[in-house]
Amino acid sequence: MKKIYWALILMFSLIGEKAVAQHTDIMEALAKEGGKINTKLPIIDSLLPFKVNKMQLSNLREKFALTKNEASEIHKIIEKSRGERLNATEMPGTLLISASLLYNGDTLNVSFMGKNKPFYILSIPILFDHGEKAVIDVDLVGGGGYTYLLIKQQGQWVVEKEIVRWVV
Repeated sequence: MKKIYWALILMFSLIGEKAVAQHTDIMEALAKEGGKINTKLPIIDSLLPFKVNKMQLSNLREKFALTKNEASEIHKIIEKSRGERLNATEMPGTLLISASLLYNGDTLNVSFMGKNKPFYILSIPILFDHGEKAVIDVDLVGGGGYTYLLIKQQGQWVVEKEIVRWVV
């Protein structure tokens, strides 16, 4: 019984490491891919849950030419997604800002935003299509907002398409 217990713990820890590695790979792709992310600007240290309503999901499906099955898969993953903390040791040279400085409970700290922009707020990447595609929201406070579709090609993430949004 103990062997099964330890095997399950090992399996889940490896899955967790794989997910973190994928997030780091996606961040590297965004930093390389035509400078989608300026790595000299700070990033909030928490990846927010990816949130979309039905209309926004329909827009993603149309703009990214997703199949009905892909959109359905994304919707199911989004319902279960939770935020995640970024680890500074996995992102050397990146300035991370504590999310607690940006959020006062459920409200935004507007004076912090005004004094510290530009900085990035990122969503957790939603991996789908057997981990070969991902969508991520990237908001540059004091700039613009983007939703990216990334595709894994020959083991590397590349930005396939983007949707431009407005951000305060």
